[in-house]
Amino acid sequence: MHLMRQFRRLAAFAVLAGVASLATTPAQAAMKLSLSASSDGGASGVTITDNGIGDLNPTLGVITFSGAVGQFAINVTTGVSKPFQGSASQPDVDVNSLDSKSAGSGADTLTIKLTDTGFQFPSAAAAAANVLVQNVGGTLSGSLLSAKYQAFTDPTNAEFGTGGPATTQLTFSGSNFSGSSSSGSLASLGANPFSITLVDIISAGAGAGTYSGDHQVLSNPEPGTMAMIAAALPVLGVVWARRRKAQA
Repeated sequence: MHLMRQFRRLAAFAVLAGVASLATTPAQAAMKLSLSASSDGGASGVTITDNGIGDLNPTLGVITFSGAVGQFAINVTTGVSKPFQGSASQPDVDVNSLDSKSAGSGADTLTIKLTDTGFQFPSAAAAAANVLVQNVGGTLSGSLLSAKYQAFTDPTNAEFGTGGPATTQLTFSGSNFSGSSSSGSLASLGANPFSITLVDIISAGAGAGTYSGDHQVLSNPEPGTMAMIAAALPVLGVVWARRRKAQA
């Protein structure tokens, strides 16, 4: 009986310790996708967590949503990030969306946001040598008037954070469009964890229309660094040729 009481006490202690551990261990943040419409003040908007309710794609690092938002009766949007694409030290984040309004629908503005946290360069020097580059392309038809794109970093690692270096905003109004822009050096991020948030703003008038677009954001060596590498390549070629000649 004494041993049984001891066993029960130890079991109870183990359960309490496990609960305390869960309570004090921070949950790992996951990628999130958000869609909202200005026509109803965001009332029909959704925010979906990777592998959470509303995510139609079971793959970790990929979110797919399908449904109506505001005056946009059809929305099929997919967000992609680590670990499926890119990594914590080499960000490669992408959102693509097909959004359609029907005849008789009113004017509206659709805002699509994709955010992921936990990016981190291996050193402050690596951060200083990189810029954030965004590449976009798509189509606008019917009542769809314009598409705006921008990407943000946030040194506090906050979801949907916009406190750090941002890419230059791109705005398009043509039927077929593509373009790219970048941020300044990411030196201010240092070697600390940071988040990346993509923001797409799709504006439409009344009536039927369709938008289709892709927005990719990734880190690349800044132009100055690339120029230094390009300048060094001929020198490296001469050294390599001399070494081969000497060996021969």
